[in-house]
Amino acid sequence: MAGVVAKISKLFSIIKQNGGIRGSIVTLFRTDELKDGTLVGEDYLGNKYYENNRYFLGRNRWVVYGNRFGWDYEASQMDDVRLPPSVFQTIVTHALTHEREEVAGLLAVEVLESHLQIYAAIPLPRSVQKSDRVEISPEDMSIGATKCEELEKSLGRKLSVLGWYHSHPHITPHPSAIDKEMQGELQKLDSKFFGIIVSVFVSERDKKEQVISFIGFRKEDRPIKVTIEPLSAEIVSPIAHFKACLDMWRSIPSAVFEEIARQDDGCQRLLKTRDVVNDVIFPMTTSTKYLDSALHLPGKTNTQCTSTTATLLR
Repeated sequence: MAGVVAKISKLFSIIKQNGGIRGSIVTLFRTDELKDGTLVGEDYLGNKYYENNRYFLGRNRWVVYGNRFGWDYEASQMDDVRLPPSVFQTIVTHALTHEREEVAGLLAVEVLESHLQIYAAIPLPRSVQKSDRVEISPEDMSIGATKCEELEKSLGRKLSVLGWYHSHPHITPHPSAIDKEMQGELQKLDSKFFGIIVSVFVSERDKKEQVISFIGFRKEDRPIKVTIEPLSAEIVSPIAHFKACLDMWRSIPSAVFEEIARQDDGCQRLLKTRDVVNDVIFPMTTSTKYLDSALHLPGKTNTQCTSTTATLLR
């Protein structure tokens, strides 16, 4: 009873603070940017999300201000996704294997109380090789489920395929209508299913550096907050997780070669194989040798190796 009285008292206090009922209604639907709390995220539509403890209709204390549609969102609609650096490296490496065509893969995810935790990226050979679209087939989902079972055994975590990623070469990471259609089909499997788009081969004007950007999305424009964050050693062994990610990273050439093998033109197969060896295999082999040497230096403990690998993957 005391709790109910306290909430009612707080409600009247906030209404008074906003200038009465009329002022509170104006506050609820205003579309300019009120910055009462800390900015916690911004989605690809330009909607800004602030943490706020004053807004009396924000049950979960997460409210959007400056939303282009003028509506507020609750915390349940703003899923928090954590992406380890080693998984992000796999996604980016896969995206960089094709400069003119999109690539795709699946994500092994664990549902935690506070967020969705990604553990691994699973590169897939493409059934459709086009510059403006990719597809995830039932066969791909079956491959992903099998990989998740293998990862469960090695990592000791309950994993499932709850996400996918694909690349946008030379364009922004904003999802297209085709991307949203594909995302909608995947969300029919599970409402928590999300997508990540990584933009590659984009150079800033008058600069030699390339810009790599990414966003999380769902079909209905629900905002997804994706944070690149190392896994806690309390959740899973850093060495076991790094080895799992390294195995997925090393599987990228196999996925690419499987695509090449499907081509009918023998000359094209040879040319693409040469390009893959020069542009993908050789750089990856060099990196792998460097990583292996760092992991097996004499006298290094597991903790020291973990620090080394974390540095290499940043």
